[in-house]
Amino acid sequence: MRSSPGLDLGPEAAPSSTLSRRSSLSTEFYPFLLAALGGMAAAVAGTLALIRFRGLVRREGKDSAIISLPWRGKLEVRFDPQPDGLHIPEALEVLEKIRRLSALADFDWLLNYAQKYRINFLGLRGKSSEHWHPGFLACSTLDWTPQGGYRIYFNGELDLEETAARLSQELGLELKPEEVQPFLFLHEIGHTPKAGNVCLISAAISSALSGGRRTHRRRRELQKLKGQVEKHADAFAVQELLKWRACRREPTLAPAAEKIPWGQV
Repeated sequence: MRSSPGLDLGPEAAPSSTLSRRSSLSTEFYPFLLAALGGMAAAVAGTLALIRFRGLVRREGKDSAIISLPWRGKLEVRFDPQPDGLHIPEALEVLEKIRRLSALADFDWLLNYAQKYRINFLGLRGKSSEHWHPGFLACSTLDWTPQGGYRIYFNGELDLEETAARLSQELGLELKPEEVQPFLFLHEIGHTPKAGNVCLISAAISSALSGGRRTHRRRRELQKLKGQVEKHADAFAVQELLKWRACRREPTLAPAAEKIPWGQV
C-alpha cells in the first residue's frame, strides 16, 4: 500500500500531539491561576486596609470584641486577656472612666450593686449621644455579650438641682441634688428581675408578641404593665436609697407635701 509523502499515521506521532495539547492547557490555565491568586491577594490586602484605616473595634466582653467594617458587616473576635499583666495605656483609660463615674456616685458603692445585680457595664451618655432619647434621666439595656446581664447608662448632663426638685415632687420624698444619680442608678437596677421586677418580663413578652399591630385593649394592657414596672423600680430605688442614707448616718428628710405626676424615669 502506498501512502502520501509526509503523512505519518504511526505511533511515532502520539508524543508530539500529547505535548502540544499539554502546552496548550498550560498556556490557558496559568493565566487563570495567576488571576485567581491576584484576586485573593487583592481581597486580603483590601480587608487589611479596611481594618487598619476604617475598622472600628469595640470591646463587648471580658475576652471578646466586635470589629465593624464598612460594607462587610461585623466580625466577632476573641483575645487573650493576659491576666498576669497590665497595659499602661489601657489602665490610664480605665482610671479616667472610674474618675468620671466617681463624680456621679461613690464608685465602690456602684461596684457592689453592679456585682450583686449582674450589671456588667456602666456608661455615660448625654444629649448628644446616639440613641439617647430626649428627657431620659438614665437607661438600662440587656447585655448581649456571652456573660449576659445588664448595662446601665447615666446622663452626665443633667441639671441636678432641677431634677432633684422634680423627682421629689413625683416620689413624695425629698431628694438632694447629690442623691439624684444614686437614685437613678437604683431605679434602673429596680427594672431587673433579680430585684423582683417580674412585670418587666411580662411587658417585654407581651410587646414582642403583639408586634406593630396592637389593639386598643393590648395597648392599654401594655401601658398598665409599664406603669407597674416603673412603680416597682421606684419602690426599690427608694428602699435602697433609705438604706444608703442610714449607712451614711443622715436623717431621713421630710417627705414632699404633694405628689404630682412627671415623666418617665
